[in-house]
Amino acid sequence: MDYRWTRTFSSAAAFSDELGSIGAWVEPRAGKSKRTQGQREDYPLRRLLVAWRRLGLLRFPFAINATTTESKFPDFLLTFGSD
Repeated sequence: MDYRWTRTFSSAAAFSDELGSIGAWVEPRAGKSKRTQGQREDYPLRRLLVAWRRLGLLRFPFAINATTTESKFPDFLLTFGSD
């Protein structure tokens, strides 16, 4: 399967660095945009990951794969440890 992007999170200590720029910016809802709907979904993912991290709900290591907009799968696939 092809993904828009893939990111691996190795530990809680490296979480901020590995989060990087995923969803750091979201475009205005009005008007035309060069970005796709899938890229706009990165912003809520970032907020969810940060909230889970603060609550201690993330199990490291884990990986996130962002699916393409044409995919029949959910926007993001998360795999934890040996899943």
